Amino acid sequence: MHSIPIWRRLLYSFLIFALFMVGLEGSLAALGLWAGRSSETINTDGFHIVCIGDSVTAGFGVGPEAAWPTLLQHHLQGANVTVVNRGRMGQQMRNLNTTHVTKPISDDPALYLIMLGSNDFLRWPANKPNPFLSGAELQEGLDEQTVWEPRLLRVMRWMRHIASATPPTPTLQPELLAMYREKLTRLKQRADTQGSTVALMSYVLPGTPPDSLNENQKITLQNSLEAHQMGNAIVRQVAEELNLPLVDLEHKIHSPVRWDNDWFIDHIHPTAPVQQQIADTTAQWLRSTKRIP
Repeated sequence: MHSIPIWRRLLYSFLIFALFMVGLEGSLAALGLWAGRSSETINTDGFHIVCIGDSVTAGFGVGPEAAWPTLLQHHLQGANVTVVNRGRMGQQMRNLNTTHVTKPISDDPALYLIMLGSNDFLRWPANKPNPFLSGAELQEGLDEQTVWEPRLLRVMRWMRHIASATPPTPTLQPELLAMYREKLTRLKQRADTQGSTVALMSYVLPGTPPDSLNENQKITLQNSLEAHQMGNAIVRQVAEELNLPLVDLEHKIHSPVRWDNDWFIDHIHPTAPVQQQIADTTAQWLRSTKRIP
């Protein structure tokens, strides 16, 4: 009989241990014995606004406390409304778990605000770092993830992300539109069964590259601008097709025509003052459309 090579034994042992740790951590979280990294509120009273998104919603570069969902909560003090941030770093619409993000907080209907798609529109290459940010800033952003999942699972996903050093495949608009429509249809169906409402949000656009940026930054910024212009058009089209309310931030918040570091940290992530503008605009929309009780 052939003996199993030592490297294969070690690999099997690591995989078994990894699966055990993921299961253990998840079980402890389910039992309430592990707090993890969650920003989920334990308040089940009143009306809930659930913000579903990516790193813009999670507060990349400014922290969860300065992210627009937290600032929106400040606007609604005294209104018996709780804002829940389900933004996650790197979240994509194509990989969205519609069952998880629409998990009810109470038996009462909720409003789901969806600002998602940036990572689908842009398809950021795994082998190319963001030219606007240092390694420390990128790690800080990862550490600020606001929706909890097992730590080991996060590490394994990040290792796979680093290892997949292949050029990005272009995202074609018809493919992206079909995917976006299909995901939102499913999400709306789940919300309808709860008596809840889904509303979409467009992205604030970063502007064209100024001469002060280097060539890599200019290319990154121009690609991002064009991708998010296309993406916002898709958001509007799907909102119209599915009869979903829309908070059109692109048209409500008039960012500078030229990229400005007072407005953006990088190619798409807003600074703290712009996060505040997003919260202000959303609060105004909620009141003007009577979306909150």
